[in-house]
Amino acid sequence: MQNSLNDFKSALFAGDFNLAENIGLVQIQQNGEKADWLNEMGLLYLMKGDLPEALRHFDRAIVADHFYIEAQFNAAIILSDLGFYEEASQRFADACRHEGVLLAQKHYDMAQFYLSMRKLESAEEELRKAIALHNCSDFYVELTRIYIEQKKFDEALVEIETAISLNLNNPIAENLRSQCLQAKDNFLSSDKTSGELNTPPF
Repeated sequence: MQNSLNDFKSALFAGDFNLAENIGLVQIQQNGEKADWLNEMGLLYLMKGDLPEALRHFDRAIVADHFYIEAQFNAAIILSDLGFYEEASQRFADACRHEGVLLAQKHYDMAQFYLSMRKLESAEEELRKAIALHNCSDFYVELTRIYIEQKKFDEALVEIETAISLNLNNPIAENLRSQCLQAKDNFLSSDKTSGELNTPPF
């Protein structure tokens, strides 16, 4: 596969568009609608000056992989060149948003790594970064778990309510809210009992 891609790019930059096109078409025929090859074919047609065909291949790449950011940006540029400025602007905004989602997921994955090492503060920081990029119910659920463990029950309840508001049909979040309320009650009851035991008699 890598040799084929190298051959494709060598032909492309040598200006042998027919050879590059043949290599690309064979790869798509053999391996199906792969976003990376469809994007490469879009670049080929762009270099040939065939903007509609370039756009068609970029769009096929996006269908094959909705989060293939390069194809999304390429399609936006082509639309702008073709004079479809409003759609180009929308496509560009969508690409930026999807790029943010992917970066948010990386921060979420990093948070999971820190949680596995019991580094709660570092995990919280990564989750905050993820949320700044993409409002996702799962991110707030993880924050809730951290705050429950730290016995920050009021903060935990704020986060879990946000999680539920983002996904009304999230049984995990609903269950975690119940756990949080119960844990808070138990903690307050325990704290009250401890205070009564430590109160000196008159």
